[in-house]
Amino acid sequence: MKQTLTYQPHSFGSHACRLRVEGFPDVSTGQSSGAVGIITGWSLDWVGHPQLEGRRDHLQALLVTVLPYARLLLSGVARPVGGEDDAVRIAPDPQGGHHMQLRSGQPDTPPLDLHLDDAELADLVRVLDQCRLDPRLQLPLPVPESRPLPARELRHRLPLHRRLAAPLGGLAALAVAAGGTSLLPTPRPAETARQASTSRALNPPASATTAPAEGTPSPSPEARLTQARRWLLARPASTGPAPAAQVWQLAVNGRGEVVAATPVDGNDGRDRARLGLPAAAVPSSPARDALLVRGALRPSGLWEVAPWQGW
Repeated sequence: MKQTLTYQPHSFGSHACRLRVEGFPDVSTGQSSGAVGIITGWSLDWVGHPQLEGRRDHLQALLVTVLPYARLLLSGVARPVGGEDDAVRIAPDPQGGHHMQLRSGQPDTPPLDLHLDDAELADLVRVLDQCRLDPRLQLPLPVPESRPLPARELRHRLPLHRRLAAPLGGLAALAVAAGGTSLLPTPRPAETARQASTSRALNPPASATTAPAEGTPSPSPEARLTQARRWLLARPASTGPAPAAQVWQLAVNGRGEVVAATPVDGNDGRDRARLGLPAAAVPSSPARDALLVRGALRPSGLWEVAPWQGW
């Protein structure tokens, strides 16, 4: 059975706007005979305006355009809702009131322009809300979710003194800081020299911290092996790598530097100068802090180092 649902505003006895929705219950979902689950058409009667008719998608377009526009007006933000090619577009009229444009789905049909005052817009919002919230209309008619407006759109509603408080406060703080800095005494030359000497004492140059301080524990053997290998790889060679492997007994000090070298395992030692090794041979009784290392130079030019006791 076909149903007709009628909505109209009831404030002050006004009947200038009336919305009728026609349709059938959707029996496939078990709806009762008094419900409307399938919309076949709707009409909107306005006093002083042409009658509007359409299908469900046109009614949906009215809901998603007019209701968000009304919420913006209540927030004091008047801006257009809907694009130039949308079925419904509404925007504030520069001469007062509101301008609504309806586009038909029929070809070669020009858009319909309507001028609404505040009362007519309020009546339209009331009948659309009644339609959307009517329990007899049992089909989804979604509208955009209400979201808080950005702060930049509400800035004009703040009093002028509140809008200027933050920038003026920042300028005042900057002026106070600049004035306080100008009141500080200028250091005399003697104080400047003393501060420079104190800074040098607290931050010695890198060359002064190369050697470990007296009483400082020496690096571990593993760390000294790594330092020794870096020291060997940093030696420039005047010619290419040796045609065969060379084995050297090396003495490494606490800073990872090779201080003595003795050729072993058939090495004649003639490449000592070319490899940048020290001229001194490893003594039979090396210094207490010396670490004996076995260094093997491969034909590829890479050094392999290991503790001498391990070979």
